[in-house]
Amino acid sequence: MSVAVSNQNSPSLLDPPALGSSVFTPNMRLPVHRWFRYSAGFSAAWAEAIVASDVGAKPRVLDPFVGSGTTLIAAQVQGAESIGLETHPLVRRICQAKLSWDSDPEELERRATSVLRTASPRAWSDPPALLAKIYPPATLATLVGLRDSIDAARMGDGVDELLWLALLAVLRPCSPVGTAQWQYVLPNKSKSKVAEPMAAFKAQARMMAQDMRTMPLLAAVASLSSEDARTVGNLVDESVDLVITSPPYPNNFD
Repeated sequence: MSVAVSNQNSPSLLDPPALGSSVFTPNMRLPVHRWFRYSAGFSAAWAEAIVASDVGAKPRVLDPFVGSGTTLIAAQVQGAESIGLETHPLVRRICQAKLSWDSDPEELERRATSVLRTASPRAWSDPPALLAKIYPPATLATLVGLRDSIDAARMGDGVDELLWLALLAVLRPCSPVGTAQWQYVLPNKSKSKVAEPMAAFKAQARMMAQDMRTMPLLAAVASLSSEDARTVGNLVDESVDLVITSPPYPNNFD
């Protein structure tokens, strides 16, 4: 079994020189990977290169700290079966939504249009203090209306999760407050350019549908589990050929 580790604090000895494993920014130009800016992510090109260079043909890949799914999608692009473990419920849902890229893009665009048509602003009379700081009332009301419209349109398929992710992805650009390199908001700083929620959601859904049309239709299974990597029980010895991961760094940020 081979192991490739992305170290966000320093380059890995296993990094191909031109691919820098700890760099996430280039992913924002890649289909599916760019659907959500995950600050703790790493290079999809690096992960793809590791899968492609493995000695075995189409290795079975494991990422025990899969995050937003970079390894799983990189493995799919290379036609390799993959398994991801992630205990954080929000991050795991982001990963699951991205794995729904093989849904029907026409259906995504149709239902996104329906969401926009039926959404109406809903004022939040007593929002949490942080939300009140980072969104003007009218913006927050529009975002809540989009959320409610998405919930009402649920049909129990992958498009449900894609619509949810499209809304999640525009929350940051729709806020006028500044943000740090990581996901921390800076309520005392403001941005020069702020997106309008309805237009941002429409553009995000359209971009996602376009990406879905360009992805290779490979029969590569990617499975996602909520199991803790320390106690995972559904993997047997020698059941994977390659591990690609970026471990969490305790106390890096509290």
